[in-house]
Amino acid sequence: MTGRRYIDEVLLPHVRLFRGAVGDKFVFMDDNATCHRTLAVQDCLDSEGIQRLVWPARSADLNPIENVWDALGRQVAGRNYPPTNKNTLIRALTEEWDKLPQQLLDNVVQSMLLPQREVANNQSVRRHLDAFTRGRIIGKLEEGRSVTSVAAEFGIVHSIVSRLWRQFQTIGTAIRGFSSGSPRGTTPADDRYIVLQARRNRRQTAREIARHTTQATGRPISRFTVARRLHGGGLFARRPVRCVPLTPAHRRRRSLGCREKRNWRDNEWGRVLFTD
Repeated sequence: MTGRRYIDEVLLPHVRLFRGAVGDKFVFMDDNATCHRTLAVQDCLDSEGIQRLVWPARSADLNPIENVWDALGRQVAGRNYPPTNKNTLIRALTEEWDKLPQQLLDNVVQSMLLPQREVANNQSVRRHLDAFTRGRIIGKLEEGRSVTSVAAEFGIVHSIVSRLWRQFQTIGTAIRGFSSGSPRGTTPADDRYIVLQARRNRRQTAREIARHTTQATGRPISRFTVARRLHGGGLFARRPVRCVPLTPAHRRRRSLGCREKRNWRDNEWGRVLFTD
């Protein structure tokens, strides 16, 4: 399972419809599986207005539904004739699911009341963030900080910071009402164009993208602005290396070490252990 398949096969055809049926009180619960935590998945949930229950980073699987899966697995494993193929497994799961005690399911639902209240509190936090705090959050994101690190610093959930950042990119401000701040150097259309260029050619530098964007829009755009827009779109520079690159200081120390040891004798080299 990948993040893209998770979106196409789970979120859009099932979760989105269920959220529409439940309404604004809907809270989506998944876990910390890698495919669930990609930027594409978070963007999809934000765009659909789906509130996700937040787990601590690198935490164990705390989802109470695991209790139900465990009970279901034990019942299937304890059948007189265990399933031997996909069809018999589906039939066994369906039959054993119908036999699960209602009390087990009720306990799972009751255990979710407290987390849902916590999510509701986080939603009220977003509504009551003052203009100064919103400005500080946007300022840190403009510096190139990640949404996750900023959310952790301010003690709020990832989706709140993500929505503020999206609002800032769309209308130029994350502060409600009038703002007299300096105008942004790019429009939302420019931002999409910058990200599209980077995705089409991953070898382009921020300076090259800035030059192309300036030619296309007729407005001067710096490479620092391009870098911030790419960071906002989840794109960061990557340089593949096979080892730690040597700095001039490293090379200087190695050269000095070689000069010191060039006249060593066999008994001195005998105390040295060589590895790769």
